[in-house]
Amino acid sequence: MKIYLFSTKINIMIKKILLKLPLLAILVSVSLFGQTTPVTESFSNIGNSGGYGTRTWTGDDGGTWTATDAREDQSINGKAITIRNGKLTSPSITGGAGTITLTTQRKFGSSGSGDLTVYVNDVLVGVAPYDASVQTSTITANVSGSFVLTVETPSNGNRIAIDDVSITAFSSSGNVPPQITNIIQTPSNGNVTSNDAVSVNADVIDSDSNIANVELHWGTASGSL
Repeated sequence: MKIYLFSTKINIMIKKILLKLPLLAILVSVSLFGQTTPVTESFSNIGNSGGYGTRTWTGDDGGTWTATDAREDQSINGKAITIRNGKLTSPSITGGAGTITLTTQRKFGSSGSGDLTVYVNDVLVGVAPYDASVQTSTITANVSGSFVLTVETPSNGNRIAIDDVSITAFSSSGNVPPQITNIIQTPSNGNVTSNDAVSVNADVIDSDSNIANVELHWGTASGSL
């Protein structure tokens, strides 16, 4: 079991106000600083580096975003973070995640396409395809509570620009999709030959229904099942 600990900076301001009457009044004001859905990230605050490395910046809503193996000199709709064999990580966000929308485009090279994998609290919630064209994908997450968003590249050397990330708040109405965790492939990816029998095990949990059946769809190319 993974336990996530979140801290919120609390600023308490106490003012003493002396009125004309012999009465001492104390005003207590509490301000909470943090990110709450809906959240948008335009990447307008990233730098301009054309080299690959770990990039950290203050997002549109004041939280700290991080991208690994990333460069900052590409654009889609204004500035976009471009990741090679790394991932994008959001700050801790409250309010839950309803839907996640992001825009993608492969940069450099004459070929290459695939899927970015999108996780909420390390649980896979969907994929966002990319190729040379500009594509906008919306993924239904329906995750309540505090969360961290992670978007990972397939680590195939493609340079993938990400822009205009938006996350809506969680709503308890409607169906909550199953969550798939602890995915184990035997033999592991990269060690499979044409003579191997491949098995895949995973835990599938549906919080608002009973699971009647789980099907595995597979293919020989990304996006083709």
